[in-house]
Amino acid sequence: MSRTRVTLATEERSGMSQGYDTEGKETQYWYNRLAEPAGGIRSTTLDLLKFIQTQIAGTDSASEMSHALTFGDRTDGVGLNWDISTTRKGYVRWSHDGGTDGFTALCMIYPELRSGLVLLTNNGDHQDQTFFDVGTTIYRCLAEARH
Repeated sequence: MSRTRVTLATEERSGMSQGYDTEGKETQYWYNRLAEPAGGIRSTTLDLLKFIQTQIAGTDSASEMSHALTFGDRTDGVGLNWDISTTRKGYVRWSHDGGTDGFTALCMIYPELRSGLVLLTNNGDHQDQTFFDVGTTIYRCLAEARH
């Protein structure tokens, strides 16, 4: 993941998307030196796909540890930074979402399907259930393609 970082060089900042709030007004980029990992990590789509591949591969001890349940069970639990659940078809799902003003990100990984997805938007409210619903709809298409 060579293009993922907290601090961007000046030339890298010019390639960032502009965020917009729910009324369509431009938002400021979120910088919080005290909580940089919580909303301050910048990445590329290629690096995010590499991240998913590493999670699925099961060859990285840190990734494996993050999938271990720390609360709840496989139907509705939490690992280290992952919500862990089981779909109606019985597949395990690891998911994590978040956002800052004007940006939303959602990652859903289905290890048994060897598939994952990342949804990104530069408009709206990261608490919007619709965003999660879009990810779930994509999963259903993946699951149906397996049968």
